Amino acid sequence: MGSKVEYVDSTHMYATNYVRNSKAIGVLWGIFTICYLIIIVVAFVTPEWMGDTSESEYPARFGLWKVVFLRHEPQFA
Repeated sequence: MGSKVEYVDSTHMYATNYVRNSKAIGVLWGIFTICYLIIIVVAFVTPEWMGDTSESEYPARFGLWKVVFLRHEPQFA
């Protein structure tokens, strides 16, 4: 006749919360990986980013890398 109180096991509650959060982190990781891949492909496939076109005046810097070009005239004559 009395009311029955059902207790929720706290470990089950923590486990479901952990699984839900880990799935969300996995989805965010995938989204950021795809964005990073797009940036890398655009940066290294497009020669304008490196200053390596016929219209560019001199080689450019890209992040930590510097494009080096060779002169056709000898420096020590």
